[in-house]
Amino acid sequence: MATIYAPDYIIEESVIEFNPKTGLPREIDIKIINKNNTNDKFLVECRDHKRKQDVIWIDSLDGKARSLGFKKVIAVSSSGFYKTAEIEAKSRKIETMRLREAEELDWKKWLFSISEFGVNIDEGIRVKKINLVSPNTIQPSSMEGVSLKEIFLVNLKKKSKISLFDYVNGLINDPKYINFARTNNMDNAITHYDITIPCDAGLGYALKDGKFTPLIKVTFSLDSSRKSYKISMKHIKLGEKKLLVGEEKILGNKTRVILEEKEGFLGVMLETKIQKAKNVSRT
Repeated sequence: MATIYAPDYIIEESVIEFNPKTGLPREIDIKIINKNNTNDKFLVECRDHKRKQDVIWIDSLDGKARSLGFKKVIAVSSSGFYKTAEIEAKSRKIETMRLREAEELDWKKWLFSISEFGVNIDEGIRVKKINLVSPNTIQPSSMEGVSLKEIFLVNLKKKSKISLFDYVNGLINDPKYINFARTNNMDNAITHYDITIPCDAGLGYALKDGKFTPLIKVTFSLDSSRKSYKISMKHIKLGEKKLLVGEEKILGNKTRVILEEKEGFLGVMLETKIQKAKNVSRT
């Protein structure tokens, strides 16, 4: 439903709605709300039964929608509907959909007849070690107990300086290094990189005391990691839509992957449930 209605609508599942007259709670399978008009909302109810659905279910859905203020109802059945139920649904302006997994012979004829979908997530670059290298004839300043914010890289020619902390942040967020890591990272492993940046004359560093120490190079030891996932996909027809659906825990969170086959390309959506942090009392 998110694939069909996004991005103009908010899609929620397993929602509790309260009847405005009785105050009684009613569970909604799927609720779809227009972002720009909260009165424009759809009720989606789903049934996975062996038998086709009848007029009684259509009648109850219509009553449920009216009591909760829904403008449109979509009834989804894995086994389909009796003809009389479809006629009744049409008269009440209820949309009916049959949701089923496509047979093997069917999905192999799909444009994207894949049974597995790969997702790679490259985590950010982490700096493990920094080495400021001065000429052999110069005694470097002691760095013991000094933070990166207290070390400044100085360019005497340009009369400029930047804290080592800010310089490192710029480096690990530089698209050049990010793309380099993405290209070279190994699946499900931590990959180590060593970067050497040569320094021209007039470049060095200074601490709070202002003493300037020239540099010949700066070396960085970096780590980057990649999580690789293989997700089994089910081929599903939702009305005239051809969807591939799979679920997997990605970075510890339950994630649903939905692929929609369109003419000439494949639309991809990842939906992740993130648990909200609980309130922590302090003493």
